[in-house]
Amino acid sequence: MVSVFFNKLNSQKKVIAILFCILLFIHTIFATPYFNGTMGIGGRFQPIPEKFPALLMDAYFAGQFDLSSSVTLRTSLSMYTTESIIKESIFQNTPSIFNLDEVSLTYRGSVGAISHYLGIYLGEYDPVGSDIFLQRQFGIPSFASRLTETICGISKAKIYDMTGIGGTYTVRFPQNLALGVNVYYNKAKDWTSITVGESLDSSDDVFAESLNTDLRFAGAWRAAALDLSLGLTMPMKKEITFEDGNTQKVILLIERADMHAGLTAYFGSSNSSSLLFQAGFTKLIIDPNAAKKEQVLSFDDVYVLIEPRFVSKSLCFSLSLFNMPTSTKENLFYVEDPVGISVSLYTPWISLSGNKSQFGLMTTMSSSKSLDNIIKGNEEGLGFEAIKEDLGLFVSPYGIIYFGAGKFNFSLNVNALDIKDWNSFLDNVSLIAGYKVQL
Repeated sequence: MVSVFFNKLNSQKKVIAILFCILLFIHTIFATPYFNGTMGIGGRFQPIPEKFPALLMDAYFAGQFDLSSSVTLRTSLSMYTTESIIKESIFQNTPSIFNLDEVSLTYRGSVGAISHYLGIYLGEYDPVGSDIFLQRQFGIPSFASRLTETICGISKAKIYDMTGIGGTYTVRFPQNLALGVNVYYNKAKDWTSITVGESLDSSDDVFAESLNTDLRFAGAWRAAALDLSLGLTMPMKKEITFEDGNTQKVILLIERADMHAGLTAYFGSSNSSSLLFQAGFTKLIIDPNAAKKEQVLSFDDVYVLIEPRFVSKSLCFSLSLFNMPTSTKENLFYVEDPVGISVSLYTPWISLSGNKSQFGLMTTMSSSKSLDNIIKGNEEGLGFEAIKEDLGLFVSPYGIIYFGAGKFNFSLNVNALDIKDWNSFLDNVSLIAGYKVQL
């Protein structure tokens, strides 16, 4: 039996236990709620020459409880290993991260034809860049890019991080328009992430404090959908450092305000040719500090995804241009590097032994260098030499098969440019698979 232990929880972690007790109490005072949800498990398997192969695992659960006709409780949990679970001894601990992605309580009411949603949450609520907000508000089908597929949770890649503890208020108008405001304090990431197994770097427990505000506008029409968010991040300090090196504690100090924004625009439908456009940035510094070499905007903080899709009866095609912050591309099936171009050929939905299925081939050319470094290399006259050593050509045959109450995703990823012999082939091939089930 593999032994694991939870690291000693600090006072912030206790908020999770208190919150669950409150939610359990709320559950008991309502009638038997209606529940629906999903859960999934997946992994990445990679052979390693002359060593044990590596196997990293992910799992998640997401559920929605309708406690009454006007109150909804949502929970989302995920867990992933940070090291391979295949080792010399099965009794060795495997470091893992347990995330409380979302616990939210939403009240829904209406005045005439206008609906009002008032919510409180811990974690991340309707992340910007995901189509979850549009699905929940307008009931439209998902249009997210396959390039941003992940096994960890119900959302796909996000444009910027909205993790925290806060509140939200949304108004939905009968013209299929929604307007919302979100206020959250984001040191809560320290409350929602718990290490299981051996301790990780202690720096993982240190997160900057900030107060955040966001305004959100969204709309859905017959052949278009739009989700726009704009906000401010205000880093918070509790002490002042003077020029002589002395410090003085204060109740609250906000020295600056940085902007963040995200836009998702979708034109067309899943049954016809369409265009997905996403853009945004995690940090725009209004007043950069030259002494700290700060920039107004860095490409490391910019998210762009442009994806036209073409659909026919026998074959479908999509072209994706992307630039993603490093934190965004984590846990994605198909994206290894922050900047690149991807071409995908895939079949329409077909029946395989009575199961709805789809198969395709995705080819991605990407660079492990950020756009900032690529541009800097060009300015120094290096040209293609600046990136050729960092290029990868990833060939990924994939499939999606619905069976039982869920769907099975699998992909074989091969970095073709780095293959020189059998051992290098093993180093540059991995199998990714996951199963998501509707509860």
